[in-house]
Amino acid sequence: MKLKYFKKNEPYIPLGLCSSLNQKVIFSFLILFISSLTLTYAQNSSITGFTLVNAETDEDIMPLQDGDELILSMLPTSYLNIRANVSEEKIGSVVFRFNDTNPFRIENFAPYAILGDTKGDYNGFIPPAGEHTITATPYSESGGKGEAGESLTITFSVSIGMVTDFTLVNADTDEDIMNGH
Repeated sequence: MKLKYFKKNEPYIPLGLCSSLNQKVIFSFLILFISSLTLTYAQNSSITGFTLVNAETDEDIMPLQDGDELILSMLPTSYLNIRANVSEEKIGSVVFRFNDTNPFRIENFAPYAILGDTKGDYNGFIPPAGEHTITATPYSESGGKGEAGESLTITFSVSIGMVTDFTLVNADTDEDIMNGH
């Protein structure tokens, strides 16, 4: 086998002939490759939406969108959690801001829920009545470190929702039968 030279007295050594050189070259390549993946991954990650979760059954109730009004008496439970949905399968962490508390919670593992979970068993709370704002931001590293991805902010309101008036309607004719107070 002939060796090729780049410069005088500096041989080109094909892969396989010098293991320490190969390890240095491969290691350098991997560092550059991983660094570029981290930057791409952070720039492409985003919060795509929020989901309201039943913390008693760990089942999704509905997407939670900007401007929604949650009437607790109309939900299957008042014991709730809110999950941030992410665009990438691998996220380092998600930082939640709730109303004026920043950070309210940092989640390092999926599912990324504002009140956390234990191996998929969602922690829950009964949200107080009033208007609330949630912001979630994905990060490339755990603990809310590294490159930030695209945040999402929504505002929603919560009410207890007692029925104060109703109208009984004939299901066949769609006509009012009786007004109740």
